[in-house]
Amino acid sequence: MRRFHRSLRAVVLGGAWVGLAAGSMSVAMVMAMGILSQQEPGVWIVRLAPEIDGL
Repeated sequence: MRRFHRSLRAVVLGGAWVGLAAGSMSVAMVMAMGILSQQEPGVWIVRLAPEIDGL
């Protein structure tokens, strides 16, 4: 039972790290899109749209 608790905690911590990484990635992506869209809106939106749909 104790081993189960330890593995459960590892899974929760791993999930938290993955969520944190995904969150920071999406924030960075939105920021990058904001910066790029100021330069050439049409081109970058068309280029990034398929990748965002993939997520």
